[in-house]
Amino acid sequence: MKKALPIILTGAAAIFLYFVSKANAAKKLKIYFRDLSTKKIPGQILPSIFVRFNINNGSNTPITVNSIVGDIFVNNNPLGSVSNFDKFTIAANSQSIYSVKIDAPITSIAQTVFNLFKKKQKFSVRFEGNVNSSGVLIPISQKLEL
Repeated sequence: MKKALPIILTGAAAIFLYFVSKANAAKKLKIYFRDLSTKKIPGQILPSIFVRFNINNGSNTPITVNSIVGDIFVNNNPLGSVSNFDKFTIAANSQSIYSVKIDAPITSIAQTVFNLFKKKQKFSVRFEGNVNSSGVLIPISQKLEL
């Protein structure tokens, strides 16, 4: 047993360092809310709405993003929610543009469009949510003026 103890401790230390390095790399991940877009999907009557993110990995390690979740607000009124649990990896020292479909009820979309035409104003889009990367939650609270 005394001969196995250094091997066990070395293995535990290696596993600990692995998880610490993943957490530190995830903290270098920068997520920027880029814009909203629409896309016609075959078989659907109305186009779908997507939110796009610019994701920058400033570390020397590839980073896996486990989920992106949050809510979209237009002029401080809720439009819909984003919940994407498809894992994807961003290479070391690179950036990626990632699109996520917004789940928005038709009534919310209609009310938002009606208010925009009624008030004839510029509109602001805000994303409130977070990204889970290697167990580290990265909050996102960003606003775009369009």
